[in-house]
Amino acid sequence: MTLKIHEIIDAHSHVAASNDQLAAFVQENNLRFIGICVSHMEGTAWRQQREDQYIGAQKSPNNIAWITAIDVPDYTNDWAERQIAILEEDIARGAIGCKLWKNIGMMLKKPDGSFLHLDDDIFEPVYNWLEQHKFPLMIHAAEPRPVWEDIPEDHPMYNYYRVNHPELYMFDKPDHPHFDDIMAARNNVMNKHPNLIVVGAHYGSQEADLDAMSKMFDTYPNYYVDTSGELRIALIVENDREAIRAFFDKYQDRIMFGTDIGDRPARPNPAEQEDIDNCKASFIDKLQQGLDYYQSDKTVQAKNRQCPGLALSPEICQKIFIDNALRLYPNLNW
Repeated sequence: MTLKIHEIIDAHSHVAASNDQLAAFVQENNLRFIGICVSHMEGTAWRQQREDQYIGAQKSPNNIAWITAIDVPDYTNDWAERQIAILEEDIARGAIGCKLWKNIGMMLKKPDGSFLHLDDDIFEPVYNWLEQHKFPLMIHAAEPRPVWEDIPEDHPMYNYYRVNHPELYMFDKPDHPHFDDIMAARNNVMNKHPNLIVVGAHYGSQEADLDAMSKMFDTYPNYYVDTSGELRIALIVENDREAIRAFFDKYQDRIMFGTDIGDRPARPNPAEQEDIDNCKASFIDKLQQGLDYYQSDKTVQAKNRQCPGLALSPEICQKIFIDNALRLYPNLNW
C-alpha cells in the first residue's frame, strides 16, 4: 500500500490555516498538520501564534492540531505559575503538547550574564507539571553539529547559517555553549524526569549521527523524534542508505514525519493572494517530498543534495506518517 498526501499527518509544521482560503484548502485536500508555536523572543509577542493556531483548529478540527509554548523566563517570582496557567488554558482549548525552542541554550542569558540552559531550575515546575499530566514536551535543542564547525560553501547548511542567519552560526562564537553542552542539558532534564514524554524536534539535531540517536532511544524509553525539514533529509543521507533503513526498522515506533513548513505570511484575513498561493504550493510540494524520500526509491533533491529514497516498508511508513503521532499525543482526536 502506498500512502497519499491526504492520508498522512505532518507532525511538525507551523501551519495554522487561520486564513479562510487556507482553511478551505486543507479541508478540501484533507491535509493534516500539527502546527507548532515558537516562543522565539522575550515578552509575550509569540502568543499571537496561540490565537492563530486555536482559530485554525476551530475552523478545521479534522485538519489542524496545535502545540503551544511558554514565555521566555522573565525571572519574576510568579513566572512558573503563569506558564502553568498558560498550559492549563491551552489544554482546555485543545493544545496537544508544549514546545521549547533552541534559543534556550544558544541565545538566551540569565540576569547574571550566563547562558540559560534547558536544565535550569527555573523550568522545574513546568517540567514537573508536564510530567504529572503526561503532556508531551517537544524540544528543539541546538542545531545540527556543523553549526559549530567551519561550514564550506558547498554544504547544504551554508546559505541558511552563514549567509542568512549568522546569529545562529556558532563556529565564530566561542563564548557560546557548544553543541555537546546543549545535548547534555537536554539529557539532564530527561534523567531527572524519567516519565516526561519528550519529542526531539528535527531528529533531535542529531540526524547525521545514527549512533547518537540510537543511544538516546535505548537510554530513554519516553524519547521520540520527528523528521521535520528538508535540511534534515539532506543531512541524514551522510549516513549509509542501508544503515538509515536499518535505523528506521529498529526504531519505527519512535519516529514521526514532519516538514517544518509554515503559513505565517498568509494568516491575515484577507491575506495577499500571492502568499496564499505560495503556501498552497509549499504544502503539496513538501508533503510529497517527504513521501517520496521515505516511502519510495526515487531520488529526491533536498537543498543541494541528491538523496536516494529509503523505500521503507508499508508497515513502517504507516507508523511514521500516521500511527506514531496518534499514539504519542493523547489529545489528538483524529
